[in-house]
Amino acid sequence: MTVTVSEASRDAVARRFGLDPQDVEIVPEAPDAAFFPREREHAERAIAAAGLKSDAPFFAFAGGISPHKNLELLLDAYAEARRRSAG
Repeated sequence: MTVTVSEASRDAVARRFGLDPQDVEIVPEAPDAAFFPREREHAERAIAAAGLKSDAPFFAFAGGISPHKNLELLLDAYAEARRRSAG
């Protein structure tokens, strides 16, 4: 049995190894049990501990730094958002 995490990776695996895509099972990745909704007070403490204000916008990225993630574009977008919010 061949297993992968997404349709895109299933298609890539099937092409690379000459498999029928129907023979490649997709099992989506799941978040760790540590990720669950928090009480507002908990979130506010975490935001304050990071040196942020709870009423101010902030930017967060959770993911890898592989080239296909296109972090350069993400940082450009962040810079543009800051520029626009500055006035």
